[in-house]
Amino acid sequence: MKKNIKFISSNKGFSLIELIVVLIITAILAQLGFTAFNRYARRTRAFAAKTALKNIQRECESNRDLEAPETFTLLPIRGYSIATRNTNSCLGQSSDGKVAAIADNQNEIPNYFYDFLLGQISCSFNNTSSGLFKDCLSDELKTDKKNNSSTAYRTNDKGERIFDGPSCSMANESRVQGNYGMEWVSGGKHCNCDAKKGESYSYTLNKDPMTGQIGSSVNLSCYGQDGERISGKPSWSIPNTDNPGGRSGDNYDWLRYKKWVEDGGKPGEMHSNKID
Repeated sequence: MKKNIKFISSNKGFSLIELIVVLIITAILAQLGFTAFNRYARRTRAFAAKTALKNIQRECESNRDLEAPETFTLLPIRGYSIATRNTNSCLGQSSDGKVAAIADNQNEIPNYFYDFLLGQISCSFNNTSSGLFKDCLSDELKTDKKNNSSTAYRTNDKGERIFDGPSCSMANESRVQGNYGMEWVSGGKHCNCDAKKGESYSYTLNKDPMTGQIGSSVNLSCYGQDGERISGKPSWSIPNTDNPGGRSGDNYDWLRYKKWVEDGGKPGEMHSNKID
């Protein structure tokens, strides 16, 4: 007689709930991995841009010491574009005198700047929510983040922040120390830049061709929303009347510039007159 032998398997399949739990855990791990990879990729692109500007700095300063043309070798940077006058000039953009590495996506990675005259590399980043590139945040943004608040800043088409400058109203006069005592200072050449038309102004430090001294005079120009100097508008060179051996006396536009610096203005920054 044949015996019927039955094999009873003790293995059971996954239940629907178990499968859902596994899928949820897998999705969470995948999201964490993607976030970590994205942060790593952003840091890598920013590091490459900063390294590229350091290489530009070394090449420009080497050419200057060798009295060679003050240009640099222009190489592509992934995620960035280089902005300067005449394609590869060490003297930087006409607006602020800086060679700029402008990020394609400025919400993810910072912009970097090289100032040939000052020999400095700086950066700017306005996204406080990412937790990255804290050294590139402005002091105002750092304070805002600490206080868990946010501030909207105006920028031009290049992504350059536009600061609020002084009013051009005669009612906003102020007294500054001149060479002959306290002087009343109001208005100024910067008032020729029409804020109502979206125009901004910027001061840049000039270099004395004889002594090499930086700041022997400052240049003031008006810029449009595109960040470029407005064609047809004059550009003013303001002599430093505090410079020993230079021009003496009170130059009111120089006094206005000094007052502007005392109030927190910095050369190379874009400013817009307050609209009264």
